Amino acid sequence: MSSPFSAPPSLLGIQLSDTSETIEFKLGSVVLGDDGAHYRYVLAAEAIAAYQPVDFDEDFSASVTDATDVILGVAHVAIADTDYGWVVIKGPCTILMTADATAGDIGRLSAVGGLGNVPPADHEGIAGVSYATEAATPAGVAAYLV
Repeated sequence: MSSPFSAPPSLLGIQLSDTSETIEFKLGSVVLGDDGAHYRYVLAAEAIAAYQPVDFDEDFSASVTDATDVILGVAHVAIADTDYGWVVIKGPCTILMTADATAGDIGRLSAVGGLGNVPPADHEGIAGVSYATEAATPAGVAAYLV
């Protein structure tokens, strides 16, 4: 009997940091990584830099988030336009932070596809991303997606 937490045999041994020009898994597939994070297999609708927050549609076509989007995942490696890859959708990750970020604050999306400070009145739609490091320049910092 298989465990409800084990990956299907076709997904065992996958390299979550690999990207490809051809589809290798079913789009939308979710796996649990060794780091405790949950990853979803997506198609990049545009070039996505490592640590950029992303959203994706019902076809799992991922784009860099902007100020009007809700973060659905974070690219842990760069994914070229029209390539396939894995993004973190839950758990520990590294996320791009803008220079105005303050430790302990909740983040808002910026024009560079990262997080910065948000006034408490504007927290709607971004709860679930927290970070503990201040960024002096745009950089990747530890975060947790819930």
